[in-house]
This record gives sequence, structure tokens and C-alpha cells, in this order.
Amino acid sequence: MAFKLNLKSVLLYAIYTFLCVTLNSVVPKVPLSIGLCFSMLICGTNLFLTPAIYAVVSVISLDWITMLLSLFECGFLSVITLLYRRTQRKIRAEAIAYLLIALAPFIAFSRWGEGGGYIIANPYILRGVTATITAAFMLFCFRTAYALLFRIFRCKLKVEELLCIAVFFIVTGIGINNLIGKYAYICLVCGIIAFCARLCKNANCLIFGLVASLPQTIVRLDLNFISITIAVCVAVLLFCGLGKFAPSVIATASGAMILYYYGCYSLSAVSCVGYSALLFILCIIPALPSNMRMERLYNLFTLKKALPRAIDVRYRQDTSRKLYRMSEVFREIACAFEALDTGPDEGAMKRRMLAETKLRACENCPKKESCKTTSVYKGFASLIDRGCLKGKVGFIDLCGDITKNCKNPADLTEIVNKLLYEYRKTLLEAENAKNGRRLLAEQAKGVAEVLK
Repeated sequence: MAFKLNLKSVLLYAIYTFLCVTLNSVVPKVPLSIGLCFSMLICGTNLFLTPAIYAVVSVISLDWITMLLSLFECGFLSVITLLYRRTQRKIRAEAIAYLLIALAPFIAFSRWGEGGGYIIANPYILRGVTATITAAFMLFCFRTAYALLFRIFRCKLKVEELLCIAVFFIVTGIGINNLIGKYAYICLVCGIIAFCARLCKNANCLIFGLVASLPQTIVRLDLNFISITIAVCVAVLLFCGLGKFAPSVIATASGAMILYYYGCYSLSAVSCVGYSALLFILCIIPALPSNMRMERLYNLFTLKKALPRAIDVRYRQDTSRKLYRMSEVFREIACAFEALDTGPDEGAMKRRMLAETKLRACENCPKKESCKTTSVYKGFASLIDRGCLKGKVGFIDLCGDITKNCKNPADLTEIVNKLLYEYRKTLLEAENAKNGRRLLAEQAKGVAEVLK
């Protein structure tokens, strides 16, 4: 993806830089952010800028071996991503193998873990386990990056995506805690609680507070902080209906008590004032937006009322227009069936029966030529007309023209009766077809009226 200099791109890569810094601060000299870097490359970010930021961020380690290892890691993964993009293929499960190959020099040449003090004494085994954990963490990074880049604000996130985002935030929070210290992190947690209370105004604030408290709990091994955070969430939720400043005031007061509980005010006066000011700023920022803006932001996250009313009306009009066009199609189908609703031509059928009668009855008759000068064929036509009315003919139906001139009246009546049977059968089939077309036309009209 080519880099376009706009606010969205600058914000994206600024957040990515911040996350790389925080992830590298979780455990110093451990390339935990390589999982995020590779995930961003898989998601289609810039092939040069993404690894370059990762390599530059490694400078904070102040270790030239770590810098060289970071250059190899990002360079190798960039080449792999470039090859896949050139061949228009997607990187799938093999991404874990590529990441482990990129981390192989870290296992072999890094100095991390040689000082001892870890559960695993062998530094190579320790770095191998760390590389495996980093590769597993890349799965959470990829699901988080994919959800935040392509799915958020467009559709509801899946449960597994929310869990991956929570795990990613916890790990990132550990790095933030290591960077800014526990007192500043307490202020940050109080600001997050105030913001979530204004945004959600429901029990979801407890979930955000729990996730935000876990990094401090993991780093300091202090389970009391979870209980304290939950208590602050409950207190903020109780008063969030009193106005937009109520959650900020309660969060600020609660944060001050937490800072006092953890001994912040026993520090120097400058530190006390600094942390108090930071707490006030972080807690007052969520109170600045209006209720309407917070409601819009909440609807944007939850996809409620995401479409303005005008767009909704336009979609309704488009749907109505499409249904009306479908109605016209069904109406044309009904008209087509009605146009086909014509019975058989009885005159043509009688003429055909007369021709068949002449052919069958007179074909081997010795008086065939002499009958042409008589009116016997008029008698044939009269006999067929009577048969069409009665359905069957007999000797009594033979007129004088036939009895005077025809030598085989018995064969003649038999032939005419066979033709009359075929005639009735044709009429019945035509009537059934006519009724079927009429039924389909009525159904098409009904569907057209419903769609209209």
C-alpha cells in the first residue's frame, strides 16, 4: 500500500510507532513488536515505512547487537512480504514459520538472558521460548490489526477479535506501565474509566476498567488494584447520570485516593503536583465533548444509527424502485400469457378433418373420379358439422348426397368418428392449456400488485 500523506496515514503510523515503543518496553531487548510489524505488512501497509519504523524504534535499546538483529528481522520479513505481493498470494499459516526464521538470529546472537535470574537457566533455551511466545503473540497482533484496520466502524467485531484486542491492550499496557511508571499509569486508568463511563453509561465500563487494571496488576503483582479499579468503575457509573462532568469529578477524586493509597503524596512536592495535574487533565478531557458527540461516537462503535436518516431514506427509495421494476416485469409476464389465451381455430380444424376424410375414405374407391362431379363432398362437410355438434355420427346422420353417391358409408362413419375423437382431444388439451395460462397470468398479476 503506497503511503499517502494525509491525516489518516499520519495518525496510523504515529499510533504504530507508539505501539512499537511500548511493546519493546514490555521486556527490554526482546523484539515483541516484530509480531505487530509483520501483522501490519500482512494487512497491506507500506512495505518500506512499516519496517523502517520498527528498525528505528529499536534504537531505544542502546545496544548495537539488538539494532542489527532488528534490521535483519524487518528486512527478512519485508522481502517475504514483497515476494508474496509480487505473486499476488496471501500469507497464511506459514507466517509463523517466517517469523521464527526471522527470530533465529535473536536466539543465536542476542545477549538477552545471559545475566541469569530467570526460571530457565540456559540462555539459548530461554531465547527460544521467548521467540516462540513472540510468534504466538503475532496471532493476537494480526487479529487486532485486521479488526482495527478493516472491520471496525464497518461491522460488529467478533468475540474472538474482541478477546485478541483485549490481550493486545494488556500486553501494550505492560509496556506503557514500564515506560511511565505506576503513578502515571494509575492516572491513565482513571482517565480511561471516566471516558468509558461517558461513552457507554452501562456495565461495559467495568470490562474496560478490568482490562485496563490488568497491566498494573501483572507488573506489580498487586491483585488489590483490580478490586480498587472495579470499585472506581462502580462509583463513576452511579453518578454518570448527573451530568457530563460527574464521571470526571468522581474519577479524579477516586484517582487522588488511589495515589494516596500507593504513597504518591509521600514523594517530593513537584512529583505530587505533576501527578495531580496529570490526573486532572486525563480525567477532565472526557468531559469536554458534548453529549451529542459522545452519542455519535458510541453509535459509531456499536454501529447503531450509523447511517444518517437521509441515506436510510435513499436506500428505501432505491429498494422501492427495484421492487416496482420487478412488478413491471411480472405485469409483462401476465400480459404475455393473456396474449397467448386464444383457442384453436375450429374452421381450420374442420377443413383439416374434411381433407383427412377425403384422403382415407376415397383413396382406394373406384368412384373417386366420378364423385368429384357430384355433391358428395358437401355431404362430408355436413356430416363433420353434425359430428362436431353431437360428438359422434351414425347412419342416421348421413345425408342424401352421401347415401346416393358413397359406396362405403360404414367406413365413412368410422373414419369420421375417429377424426371427431382426435378433434375432441385437441379441444380438451387446448382448453387445459388455456386455463393454465390464465392461472399463471392471474398469479403474475398478484405478485405484481404485491411488489408494487
